[in-house]
Amino acid sequence: MSALVLLPGEGKAVQIGGGGLGVVFKLFGTDTGGRFAVVEHPLAPGILAGPSHVHHQEDEASYVLEGEIMAQIGDQLIQASVGTLVFKPKGIPPYLLEPGLSSGPHPGDHLTGGL
Repeated sequence: MSALVLLPGEGKAVQIGGGGLGVVFKLFGTDTGGRFAVVEHPLAPGILAGPSHVHHQEDEASYVLEGEIMAQIGDQLIQASVGTLVFKPKGIPPYLLEPGLSSGPHPGDHLTGGL
């Protein structure tokens, strides 16, 4: 395995659904020997970050890079601003929402190597 550097704006970018939610793949599981992956999720104001889902194999964490998000993890509601890390354990449905308080926060999701 060798070093890999991605500069701002680099990575494989994909738009999800009708707009407002994107994903930028920074590291795939294949880049890390299956240990973890890193993606960035640009969110437009008022956008829910993906449909309801549950991760059965991996924990997930989101780190807010700009703006602010609301997160619901099980019964816990969290208001997360820049610099906040939100840990989402496997088996519990996570919901992330950009509440429209800013113009596009970018929480970075760090997953195990399944991506």
